[in-house]
Amino acid sequence: MNPDQWNDLAEKTIRELRKLNPNRLLIVGSTAWNSADTLKYLRVYDDENVVYTFHTYTPFEFTHQQGVLQSAPLYYNRRMTYPDDIEKYRDYQKVVHGNENAYAKYAEMGKEFMRDVIAILKENDIPYCVWNFLSTPNDGNRFSLVDDDNRKILTDKLARIIRGDVE
Repeated sequence: MNPDQWNDLAEKTIRELRKLNPNRLLIVGSTAWNSADTLKYLRVYDDENVVYTFHTYTPFEFTHQQGVLQSAPLYYNRRMTYPDDIEKYRDYQKVVHGNENAYAKYAEMGKEFMRDVIAILKENDIPYCVWNFLSTPNDGNRFSLVDDDNRKILTDKLARIIRGDVE
């Protein structure tokens, strides 16, 4: 969606909601499913009760690996660990998009993806939540942080990271 159209719609929606409830917290995100990449186009409104949100799946080939709902990662169908040799990511780009350098910047990320993302958010005083904590078994999502069979969090280390213990 065009960011200007989205911002105009959000502004109109905020204005109408304020007529009914002037103090309610409203959550507003950017285009492309609240993408972090489009956050720079989101208008900041003169309203202290607007909370801005974004989310990211970057690098997509890592976060959606072997997912059944997205054709490109399914087509590539390789397990990617984090951190890992950047060649798998370059290979993904070549196979799926014909471009091997689009994700080279992720080669220098820290040792563990979740820890790194949460550490960056905490460092910048950005509140966070982790989605999808509970997926249903075999839902095609594969974002679950719990074991599908016993519904327990996969590791104590992961539980500590989610709670913000990133040291």
